[in-house]
Amino acid sequence: TLRELARNENTQVMVSSHSTHFVNLDHYRGIALTRKVSAKIGTEIVQCTQDLFEGPDNRDRKLHFHMATWVNPDRGEMLFARHVVFVEGETEKTLIPYLAKRLNLYSENVSIIDCGSKHNLPLYIEIAKAFRLSYTVVHDEDPMPNPIPSDWSKDKIKGKQNTFKLNCNIKTAVGDTGSVEILRPDFEKCSGISRNQAEKKGKALAAIDFFGPDSNEKIPTRLSEVVRSIYSTKVDNG
Repeated sequence: TLRELARNENTQVMVSSHSTHFVNLDHYRGIALTRKVSAKIGTEIVQCTQDLFEGPDNRDRKLHFHMATWVNPDRGEMLFARHVVFVEGETEKTLIPYLAKRLNLYSENVSIIDCGSKHNLPLYIEIAKAFRLSYTVVHDEDPMPNPIPSDWSKDKIKGKQNTFKLNCNIKTAVGDTGSVEILRPDFEKCSGISRNQAEKKGKALAAIDFFGPDSNEKIPTRLSEVVRSIYSTKVDNG
């Protein structure tokens, strides 16, 4: 109804909200982010005025479709955060803030966004750039094994190669607009969680059990570095 009113020539509609249910990136030109940068600089308003993921080819149309579908109220939280962290899945979304609390670094100003897979990260990077968000991308390196297992099919090999090639695509897409943290070779190896437990309980639950309050397991150095980078250097906790 508000959008219909706004289409009238002499009617202006402004909605201010902290509810992620109002965020619909299918109507991204109608979203304005209002930020008070500092007392000296004052308030700035950021809107995306360029064509975002629109174009004549199927790839652009597919990207736009995924943008509207994947950015649900949970993921829409990224437009309300001081700093956004894009991760591959629910395990990182669950564990990163949990480890931040153990390290006494946690801040509600940071939003961890589960992007559904590594292949969706470039999409979210483009959204972050369009709205000038402060962001970090965390992803696995996913190197190709050497030698390649003899039972792998051609399709599996090609899929793994494409996943590894994403590392360069992500780095290029981010450029100097954000930061990238790579877990080598992947999350399981960095965390020390056994694949057996991950498969048995699910990676997110296995991770929480492994680093839980009754656990004596120390946070691995690399995971600690990633968490400190996200919460210590990127966010004003004031």
